[in-house]
Amino acid sequence: MKTIELKIPNLKCMGCVNTVHSNLKKMDGVVNVDSNLSTKTTVVEYDENIVTPEAMVKTLGSIGYPVE
Repeated sequence: MKTIELKIPNLKCMGCVNTVHSNLKKMDGVVNVDSNLSTKTTVVEYDENIVTPEAMVKTLGSIGYPVE
C-alpha cells in the first residue's frame, strides 16, 4: 500500500469533500480517503498494483477538481 497527498484548490465545502471521496472510492485499488478542508488536501491510501496517482488526478480533473 502507498499513500499520496493531493492538493485540490477547489475543495471548499463538505459537498466538495463528499464528491471527491465518492469518486475516488469508486476506483479499484483505493483503500482509504481523508480530506482536510483548511489545507485543501486529500490523502489517499491505495494499492499501487491496481491504481496509479495519475489515474486519480485524471478522475478528479474530469469532475472539476484539478490537482496542483
